Formats: sequence, C-alpha cells, structure tokens
Amino acid sequence: MGRPSKAVRQAYRKKDKRLKPGSALFLIVDSLRNYGLLFTLRRIWEALNPLRKRHFRPYLKALKDKQGLEIGGASPIFLKGELLPVYSIIKALDVCNLKEKMFREKKKNEKKWENFTKLISRGRYFSLDATDLRNIPDGTYDFVMASHVIEHIANPIKALKEWMRVLRKGGYLFLIVPQKDGMFDRRRETTSLSHLIEDYETDKGEDDLTHLEDVLNHHDFSLDPGVSGKKELKERSLRNVENRMLHHHVFTSRSLCEFLNFLNLKIHRKYFIFPCHMVVLCSHIGEEKQVNKEFLPAPKE
Repeated sequence: MGRPSKAVRQAYRKKDKRLKPGSALFLIVDSLRNYGLLFTLRRIWEALNPLRKRHFRPYLKALKDKQGLEIGGASPIFLKGELLPVYSIIKALDVCNLKEKMFREKKKNEKKWENFTKLISRGRYFSLDATDLRNIPDGTYDFVMASHVIEHIANPIKALKEWMRVLRKGGYLFLIVPQKDGMFDRRRETTSLSHLIEDYETDKGEDDLTHLEDVLNHHDFSLDPGVSGKKELKERSLRNVENRMLHHHVFTSRSLCEFLNFLNLKIHRKYFIFPCHMVVLCSHIGEEKQVNKEFLPAPKE
C-alpha cells in the first residue's frame, strides 16, 4: 500500500477541499488505489445504505434505560441524530477521563451536546486511568462503553479486566475500535494477541514507548491532517503520559475477536461503519472459553 496518487497530492496542495485528506472523495480515490474496486464499493454501500440503522437497534435496546460508565468520553458518535445515539436513550452515565478540563468544556454550549450535559450533571466524573478504576466498587454498572480508546492503552488486557470488574452480572461492554486498514495506522503491523499478553504479564504502563519507532516509520500522514509531520508526531508521542494520544496497538476484525476471546467475552453484535469503526457489543458470561466463530473473518485477513 503506497501513498495517495500524484493527482490526489497535487489537488490537496492546491487546497481542493473535495480531495482534502479525510474527505469522502479522498477516501474513495485512495481506497480504489490501495484496496481495489470491490472493497471500495462495499464500503461505499455500507456508508450510504439507508437501511443500515437497523443494525444498531439491538445495541440501543441492550443499553436503553440502563446505568453505565463511559471511558474517555464524551464521544460524538453517541450524540442524538448519529447512528448510535446512546446519550439520548440511557438512564444515567458516569464518565472516566483523565483530561478533566477538556471533558468539562467540550461542546458544553452546543445544542447537540444537550443530552450528554444533562446526563453528566446527574452523574459522577472520575479522573482515573482506564486500567485502574480503584474508586469504583465491583458490579456498579449495567454497561461500560468506550469509543476509540483501547488502541491508546498500553495494557488493554489489564484495562478490560478492570472494566469487567465494575460491570454487574450480565452487563455489557460496548466498544468502538478503529480498524487499522481504514485509517492512518494502515501501514503498521497488526498487534498480535501474544504481544498483548506480554504487555499484561510485564505490567506495561503509559510511559511505554515500545511502539514509537513503528508509529513514526509507518504513520500515514495523508490520512492524519491534524499532524504536520514526523517531528510533530514524535514530540506529541513523547508526551504520551500527559496527552494519551499514542496508538500503542492496532487491530483488525480478526485480531479484535481473538483479543475478546482471550478474555472469555461473548460477542453479541459486531458491525463495521465506514471507513474504520468496528462496533462490538459483548459480555462476560462465565469462565467458559469463548470462540465467537461466527464473528471471525477468514484467516487471510
């Protein structure tokens, strides 16, 4: 997989907004060049299919009128009017986010965040690390949700074990995880389950920079317009303990399923949102080993 075509790069330099990295047309052109026609058509259909909202009804039904915890909130994808309007259908929400100032001020004056601000005005805020929810008792919540969080965690097995601890019996984990092939991590090697286990056994923390060289050498800057280049990315990554912006790990559909299997999590629903969002609803239903065969894609992935 190479860089975007010369025509695409020239259009961006000329400030053609239609081909700005991240725009719909840019993603289509780039997908055609790197992944081919059939893959691109499939993703366009997923994005435009007027019936796709039906896929999310089971997710919303599982969370409706429930009390939950969001790790790393607030998340635009959960707003009213979006595909997964969780904030408008749940009973109560607590939030865990280390960046308290950003969390408190984020969109608080915009009408679209109204449901979220009402929820947090009644809920609790925790400035805790996602791997250590020590202030929260066992079995507190009906669900724990996190959007684009686990890739930022150096020790995701430790984190999910902690999230499972604060769930009530039969509670749900609701995760949105980026699929690496649809974003700026697409050139990086997929994180293996053995690597995740090693990070857990050695108790890796957020000061771990094992993946920094991989990030710097394989980051696709054409799909990350918020970063000017390798120098800025390195400076930001070296401050990861403060900003938590480093992608320690990258996932595909298969590697995510294998990760959840290892934790004995039963996958109830799994869906893909163009261009890179894997949406998963799962729960821990005992010590019986889960294989989730129906959600594992073909081995060639």
